[in-house]
Amino acid sequence: MGNFIQPVKFALVGLLNTGWSYLLYAAFLYLGLNYWLASLLTIVLSVGVGFLTQGNLVFGGATRKALPRFIAVWVLIYAVYLAVVSVAQYGGINNYLGGLIATPLVAVLSYILQRRFVFTPSAPPAR
Repeated sequence: MGNFIQPVKFALVGLLNTGWSYLLYAAFLYLGLNYWLASLLTIVLSVGVGFLTQGNLVFGGATRKALPRFIAVWVLIYAVYLAVVSVAQYGGINNYLGGLIATPLVAVLSYILQRRFVFTPSAPPAR
């Protein structure tokens, strides 16, 4: 049962974080920024919120030790996001829709990477 609850918590907290992030992204596009700068500013402004909410509410602890791994994971996620939006743009899709298309992919990638590399459970003590 615990294996089911964590992805559900991640999805719920992620919906809030994603909503906030997408609003920032759309606002930056509206202000005339190109999509890569809008994405970068959004991630910079959202990383701290995401670290605290995902770390504490989903994975059970956002420690200082996990922050560099969290940032590294988000650098990778940002690159994937930009790639998806770029391909969508090349296919004639506007950046608003491109951002929406990229969101589910980066959400799944984010969960997998955070669970495996950022908020890893502590190893059991040696016997």
